[in-house]
Amino acid sequence: MQIYQLKITLSNSKTAFNRVFWVKETTTFSDLFEIIFVLLDWKGFLEHKFTFELDQIETKLMIIDEEADESIGCYEGDFLVASAIKLNKIFGSQTNKINFVYNLNAGLVFDIVLENTHTQKPIYDYPVCISGDLCAPPERISSNKLYINLVSYFSNKSKFINEINKLNMVHESTFELHFFDIKSINKELKNLILE
Repeated sequence: MQIYQLKITLSNSKTAFNRVFWVKETTTFSDLFEIIFVLLDWKGFLEHKFTFELDQIETKLMIIDEEADESIGCYEGDFLVASAIKLNKIFGSQTNKINFVYNLNAGLVFDIVLENTHTQKPIYDYPVCISGDLCAPPERISSNKLYINLVSYFSNKSKFINEINKLNMVHESTFELHFFDIKSINKELKNLILE
């Protein structure tokens, strides 16, 4: 079985935020939603989807979570249900990059890139996070631009914390820009119940 090394970054951003992780090629996109929520330390209560463009075709496809089925009518274009599609049906053969869109009204957009593949190693429980940098954007932040602006404020920490608190996105004591706890993330990934 092949293992995919995926890297998630904030789209159109020069911030250092990223997570690099390994998943089985047979992971469903439904499970990928759950994995991403762990990697970002989010609950996943806002609408979300994956989008990608097929190679050599300008059609944009969406992969939606089954919970979003009731709102399918508001989507334009073709869509696929996340639990029915495995990563190996999209990555490699169709594309090497997809987008993860969270909070469809405002839109945090992330790039997920297939960096590498390797053979499964029995010493690892998959999925597993292998590296990362910076704290993920707070779940309730409304856009990539706002997160980028908040990161730039970090040179003056008190100003940065005040801005976050004014927006009521996170409590001061829970947000540290450079905090990244790979051990906790991997413990939570190990406890995920995947299809």
